[in-house]
Amino acid sequence: MIALTVLIIVLLILRKKSYDEYHVEILSKSFLIAGFITICLVAIFFLLILSEPIAIVEKITLFVILHWMSMLVADLIFIITCRTN
Repeated sequence: MIALTVLIIVLLILRKKSYDEYHVEILSKSFLIAGFITICLVAIFFLLILSEPIAIVEKITLFVILHWMSMLVADLIFIITCRTN
């Protein structure tokens, strides 16, 4: 995950052109998808805690990792989509 984060930062720094309205629209769609995934993860997270309250720390860690990955994937899709345009 850290390597993916570094890759995203490097790709953003190496971009020579600035972003326009079209790119902002793609970014908003990417964040909407990541937000939807996060909302689904919160529901699953609460179901897991309510069904079995043991190992809450592990479940919270799993939630944080899945949330971070969904945001990274959304950012990476945005960068790749804007790089090809």
